[in-house]
Amino acid sequence: MSQLSLFWQDIAQAKRETFPCEYDPHFLSQPEADAFFTRFVNFPFCARKTIYGHLAKRRGVGYVSDVNHPQVMANYNRRTGKKRADNIPVVVEEDGCVGDVGIFNENTPDEVKRLRDKLSARIDRDVNYISVQIYPDGAAQINWHRHSEDDGIDTPVLIVSTGEERDFHVRRRDDYSKHWNRPAQHGSLIIMPAEFNDTHHHAILPDRSKRPRISINTKCLIAPRVYDCHKGERYP
Repeated sequence: MSQLSLFWQDIAQAKRETFPCEYDPHFLSQPEADAFFTRFVNFPFCARKTIYGHLAKRRGVGYVSDVNHPQVMANYNRRTGKKRADNIPVVVEEDGCVGDVGIFNENTPDEVKRLRDKLSARIDRDVNYISVQIYPDGAAQINWHRHSEDDGIDTPVLIVSTGEERDFHVRRRDDYSKHWNRPAQHGSLIIMPAEFNDTHHHAILPDRSKRPRISINTKCLIAPRVYDCHKGERYP
């Protein structure tokens, strides 16, 4: 093998070793990943509007244990009371965006139930929020962000990827030059610890992908912490 080839292998290995999140490339078996992707690639996701009023290419559906939990309400602020044919409530956000969220019940797809059980066993906690997102191609993205609705909440974010391999990006909030990315392959799991919400941003940035990616963003919904807001005390 040439010295140049060895050099690039060393660079790739360093990139993997410095990625600051836990990464499991084979969390789902090939059949499990294929089944989840097949179940949702043609799912009737609800379109959402961007801040510019255009329909976003990235679309999603949520499954939760409690639609009235503060974290859920932060994402889905106002419910219309209407339901789709598959009994999932239609949700309208305050900014006019539209999304879907439903309770875990007998109508929840089996693939979602099995994934929830497997994730809960992995971290020994109840994973009770699952958001399934489709990125139809490389033009679909989610820019640098953090989860403000998770402030004060002790939950990791567990992200399972199926379908097209896309780079998952992470950067320090206090130093944008500290930026890592790695491909999230079909069936892989990325775990961002709870403290990352205070210290890091993450993103799926545009690329030249031609095929869909199905991303599953999951959390552990718990009661918010209570903070002492007296002068001199630290609170969000």
